[in-house]
Amino acid sequence: DHTVLRVRSHGEEIAGGHAGVLDNSRVIGNFGNETEDAVVRGDVQRNINSGSAFFDFFDGMAARAMHISGPIGKELDSLADMVSFGIAPSVLAYQVFAFINEDALYGFMIAAIIAIFSALRLAKFNCDERQHLSFIGLPTPSNAIFWIGLTYVVRINSILNWTQQNQTLATSLWVILVLIMSALLISEMPM
Repeated sequence: DHTVLRVRSHGEEIAGGHAGVLDNSRVIGNFGNETEDAVVRGDVQRNINSGSAFFDFFDGMAARAMHISGPIGKELDSLADMVSFGIAPSVLAYQVFAFINEDALYGFMIAAIIAIFSALRLAKFNCDERQHLSFIGLPTPSNAIFWIGLTYVVRINSILNWTQQNQTLATSLWVILVLIMSALLISEMPM
């Protein structure tokens, strides 16, 4: 039997005590796992990102089951999601670009669009009361899974050879994919 303390902060009640610490520590553990995503490259990065998706799914489910969710946990979860499912896909998209084209600054600027639109999507999700049972717009984990899959596909020798032989077309397709996926993140389409 544990006691949950209620603390008022800026007019909102926040779950505190041991249960609140437990809930927030899961989110912070998820964030710690995810921060590695932004700096680790290759297969290790994709595996860590998959682990982040696992923790992201279960930390929310555990908080709801224990009835200890609160605004701090929600904000920490969004911050962790931004790293795993916003910044990490930008890094993966940049890696795809690096296979195709050597213009690093151009690739970085276009890949950064994914992180920007992921931040917009997460902010929109936190403010949108319509998204309790379903999503409106592409969820950031789905976008991350797309870019993880694309890095595997591009590494196939025949595709890698094609992209290097058709650099202009491959670069254009990459830019179009970044723009389409980013637009889907903030779209009003139910997903």
